[in-house]
Amino acid sequence: MFSLVVLAAVALIVVGWRGTEPAILYAPPAWGRIAANVSMALAFWLFVVSGAPSNVRRALRHPQLISVVIWAGAHLVANGDGRSVVLFGGLGVWALVMMPLLNRRDGAWVRPEPTPLVTDAGVLAIAGAVFLGVRWAHPWLAGVSAAF
Repeated sequence: MFSLVVLAAVALIVVGWRGTEPAILYAPPAWGRIAANVSMALAFWLFVVSGAPSNVRRALRHPQLISVVIWAGAHLVANGDGRSVVLFGGLGVWALVMMPLLNRRDGAWVRPEPTPLVTDAGVLAIAGAVFLGVRWAHPWLAGVSAAF
């Protein structure tokens, strides 16, 4: 039930973003789309890492929130309109605020046990497939191309 509510919320966010007229606030740099695509590959990898056993989880306490910050930053570099600043900037700030709050709530961090390198390779392969799938569907999902 929770997952359905989250999916509905994401759908409403996308509909709201697409339904808002973009007002240009700044001109993104010429390299912004390339940087966004590279950063998004990293963000998807960290997002997948957050839900799977991986050695990366031994180094990063909050890989999913870090992936949201990277996702937000990537989109802010590629888009200079007000609706993007509100959506991506807001979610990026939320993720940054949540990390210390979760640290305080959860106390001392216990690092996960090491995993075999083949597990890390599998996580990377899954993340790559998800990244390519979302990049392919981006025009349909967001109404704009994610192409370089």
